[in-house]
Amino acid sequence: MDIEYFAFLVSLLSAVIAVVAIVRARAANQLSEEANKVTRHYNLRPMRLDACNLLSEFAHYCTTYRTLFLQNMVTGTSELMDRRDNFRKEFAAFGPLGMSEVEAKAIEFSNKAVHLQRALDRSRSSNPKPLDSSFATLEDNIDAIADWFASEKAALTSLFNRYLVYSDA
Repeated sequence: MDIEYFAFLVSLLSAVIAVVAIVRARAANQLSEEANKVTRHYNLRPMRLDACNLLSEFAHYCTTYRTLFLQNMVTGTSELMDRRDNFRKEFAAFGPLGMSEVEAKAIEFSNKAVHLQRALDRSRSSNPKPLDSSFATLEDNIDAIADWFASEKAALTSLFNRYLVYSDA
């Protein structure tokens, strides 16, 4: 056997081994990327659950606030605004959770709490007109806001479900 032929076979074998190593490295890289996705998802899950609970508690508070207000268990609407400010701070403290729909829902909750506050303040004024002209009375307007919070609280499970359950899609 010629030494040049032997060198050719060795270099050919080295090239085949390099190609196999590249293919295996690519597969290992894809597996590690998938493992990183799963890890990120499960690392965010506790904070996402806390965010879900925070939204649910705030929605419940806003739903029942009118009753507390009418029974004079709270003094005015300042407690509602304090709770809203705390809600916003606590939600912001979670940082980026990768849930744009939920972050938009938190802003919507905050804005609706302001609507509730304005409506309740208006109910104690001398001329209680509804905030929204589509309602006949201010009471209907307040009922609609409270009902909105109740329905949104019920819908939170389906909103959060896709962020809490891992899917590789």
